[in-house]
Amino acid sequence: MKVEQLKTKIKVIFPEECEIFSVEESKNELITIFDSGEYKEKLVEIDLSKVESIDTTFFQLILSFIKTLKNEEVKYKVKSVSERVQQVFELYGVKLDIFLGGYDG
Repeated sequence: MKVEQLKTKIKVIFPEECEIFSVEESKNELITIFDSGEYKEKLVEIDLSKVESIDTTFFQLILSFIKTLKNEEVKYKVKSVSERVQQVFELYGVKLDIFLGGYDG
């Protein structure tokens, strides 16, 4: 996972392989966003376009991350989603369109 702190936004780019062996490291990366406090003043842009494999742990991590952003009333945008991510959301019966476009306060 890559987190880029830019002037007006924080880009969160999920990797090609979103599987259990790297979930702890990715979770810690996401926590650094909240620890910095800068997320409240910036747009958080979530990029899922490169994801080729995703398991249940990462699915839960993504949902938890987005739910936390919503609960904190943070502006966010889901930039793009790979076909594989779309399939996993459908498999679990979660409507991806409620996350697309994000939240703008």
